[in-house]
Amino acid sequence: MEQDQLEDEDNFPDDFIPCSYDFREITPAESASLYHLAGYYLQKVKKTLCEECIKEATTDDNTHLPHSTLTIMKEFKEGSLVRVSKAVFGMLLATERFLMF
Repeated sequence: MEQDQLEDEDNFPDDFIPCSYDFREITPAESASLYHLAGYYLQKVKKTLCEECIKEATTDDNTHLPHSTLTIMKEFKEGSLVRVSKAVFGMLLATERFLMF
């Protein structure tokens, strides 16, 4: 296909997929480990972040999501470990899936 044809979306053949990754699914254990590790790293860089960033990157939500199970089990007292927000964890999960490709 010529370059000028590629610039017009309507000219793409039906079977053309510009980016087709076959992502491997992350197991619940890997997800829990990633969540726990994300909290550890966030704790380490927290002192370099502004209050608004910390507020957006962490959560005090006590609803126990499946991927936070390991973190909850390792807490010696409630709130001693950092829980990352859904947005941060979603970004890290997407990155991990991409890097595992």
